[in-house]
Amino acid sequence: MRRRNLDAQGFIVGANYWASHAAHKMWENWDPSIIDKDMALAEELGLNAIRSFFWTPQLNPLPGVINPEVLDRFEAFLSICASHGIRVFPSIFVGHMSGTNWDIPWRQGRDFCADPYMIYWETELLRKIVSRFRGNKTIFGWILTNELPNYTGSMS
Repeated sequence: MRRRNLDAQGFIVGANYWASHAAHKMWENWDPSIIDKDMALAEELGLNAIRSFFWTPQLNPLPGVINPEVLDRFEAFLSICASHGIRVFPSIFVGHMSGTNWDIPWRQGRDFCADPYMIYWETELLRKIVSRFRGNKTIFGWILTNELPNYTGSMS
């Protein structure tokens, strides 16, 4: 299949993505060969973008702590996607997905949207991730969260 230029103009055709073998545990059960096959199929189907998801409990186990293994795997994931001409929209805070809540282990009932402690550490997490991947042309845009009202119970 012809590789598309990541900078080409045109329509964005994409889908949400979890690895076919591991779903939300893809960063824990990392298998780049399966992800490469998934991206080859996505390319064959004509996709040029995917929305990926960090699984917050594994990404951010303690305040101010980012699991470096997840970020290293995400970097490899970006390379796989780029090799198939697929841009990525990463979602950072994923406390809710498909009907299930997966809480940040250290949240301890604090309001995700209004508690100053939470806002501080959320901002720090964003700063660290975005600064590491700033300039990576495979990232087409950042999505801060997934289904936030289902996770927090409000839009506060």
